[in-house]
Amino acid sequence: MGKHLKSILSVAKTIMESSAIASGILQSGISDECVLPLWKEAYHSVAMMERLLLRFPELYFEQNMEEIWILVCKLLIHPHLMLRSISSSVVASYFATVEKRKREQKLVAISWLLVQPSRLFIIAVSFLKQLRTELSDTTANNLIVQNLAYSVCNLHMSIRQSTSTHQFWSSISSSDHGAFLEGFELLGSTKAKNMFRLCTSTATDVSIPSLDSSEEPTSLLVSSILKRMGKIAMQMQDTQTKIVFDCFRMISSALGSEESLTYADHLLAPLYKVSEGLAGKVVSDEVKQLAEGVQGKLRDLIGPEKFAEVYRSVHKGLKQKRDSRKRAQKIIAAVDPERHAKRKKRIAGKHREHKRRKIMAMKMGRWMR
Repeated sequence: MGKHLKSILSVAKTIMESSAIASGILQSGISDECVLPLWKEAYHSVAMMERLLLRFPELYFEQNMEEIWILVCKLLIHPHLMLRSISSSVVASYFATVEKRKREQKLVAISWLLVQPSRLFIIAVSFLKQLRTELSDTTANNLIVQNLAYSVCNLHMSIRQSTSTHQFWSSISSSDHGAFLEGFELLGSTKAKNMFRLCTSTATDVSIPSLDSSEEPTSLLVSSILKRMGKIAMQMQDTQTKIVFDCFRMISSALGSEESLTYADHLLAPLYKVSEGLAGKVVSDEVKQLAEGVQGKLRDLIGPEKFAEVYRSVHKGLKQKRDSRKRAQKIIAAVDPERHAKRKKRIAGKHREHKRRKIMAMKMGRWMR
């Protein structure tokens, strides 16, 4: 790396770091994107970096660039949309370059920074955070689909390269351990984070061949992401639901029939809810058709028999949850009738609002014809 280039990147790194720190400290009290400190400077620094990478592609894998790449990943959850988008674009270009190098040189790319399991995990979780924001830019949405699907698939494949569960957990370095913990913090799952700590601490002491399925790396890492994606699809707007379902289609296609079967229940549950009208929200015809289409692709991929088995399992699980809730409400009605009456009133209001939105959506559909 030339002296001048090194100096330029050092300044860019300082700006990105300052912007990330400032946004992390101040974003909770800020409602206007425009007053976020240093976002423009950081945006132009990342944009300059993107142009430099086109001119000097060897910079992607320079060891001196690792700290900058870590900062770019932190900017994926910056409060400002433009900075998130440009960071997403640079991460996508990194992944594309990795795939190009793998094809040209027939290399296993696990040694490169952003395709290490810990980094793939934190990148995937960062894009889950993006799904919680308001999304209106089609290009930015496509980048979320592309990056999220790539990081989930490659996280799964990198785990599968380990010879055993114990070997994977024991191979995690201290820096990777910190990155995984940061990812679990972003994910917001204390249970998963505690399980990760238990798995890694146990693996460094003794080998335990009888870990149950909840402690398998694919279950703890990949399944946690897929389950959260399903939850986001049910809780957020149609835009986020479509992004999640597009991701599911790409992930299942990339993993193939055998590996997709591992996660079939997590993939199918939100698709089933939308297709059967159990999403608990107004869903457009477009989203419903997409869910049915992705469901059909999954059926073709894993086979009708296996699909039917998973479908029955998902249906049974949801029915058990509904029955459990009904029993709990009957107990509350008997023990605390006032609370039960308030709940019924609240639900009735929700149903009225749901019906109003559905009627408006139908009217809008007629007007658009």
